Amino acid sequence: RERVRHEARAAAPLVPPHVTATYDYREVFHAGAAPPAYVAMELSQGEPLSARLTAGPMPWPAALRTCAEVAEALAAAHRHGIVHRDITSDNVMLTAGGARVLDFGIATTIGAPDEDVDGSTFGTPAYVAPERLDGRRAKPATDTYALGVLLFEMLTGQPPYPADTWEELAAASRDEPPPLAGAGLAVGVAGPFHPVLAVEPRGAR
Repeated sequence: RERVRHEARAAAPLVPPHVTATYDYREVFHAGAAPPAYVAMELSQGEPLSARLTAGPMPWPAALRTCAEVAEALAAAHRHGIVHRDITSDNVMLTAGGARVLDFGIATTIGAPDEDVDGSTFGTPAYVAPERLDGRRAKPATDTYALGVLLFEMLTGQPPYPADTWEELAAASRDEPPPLAGAGLAVGVAGPFHPVLAVEPRGAR
């Protein structure tokens, strides 16, 4: 219940077009049973970005447009002091009105501890900035990193560091990300990727 309540509170201040609106949070009480909780949200018609990418990379103009729309949603969250922490192709929906950011279930406030009480890291490994593995406090830059990963995935069909576990991410992130080649990119599109995906050396301040 607390996780559902937390998601509702994190998403409630944010409004469309690039975030799915959250309308209400309720608990249904039954004698002798724990009350189930639910969130009432706007119905968005579309498909997850991950489903679109099963057909292959997106044309770069469409990828940049989607990236800009997700960036707009993240900027709104950051203005309210919220870090999403799980920007992935599964958590972005493509609708007739543009991209919508979903699932604020593991969002937190800027400056909060960026791990669970038992020390485990939240998020989807392939999209998690390496500095998060060191337990630093939550900051908007971690969403910016995930956005860079998302754009790379839209342009190539896969994240720069495919990983299903934290150990795989730690091993993969020691290497340079693969170059963007053969995607028919306009001049200037590929250049920013190494700076976007660059992170501080482990242990750096």
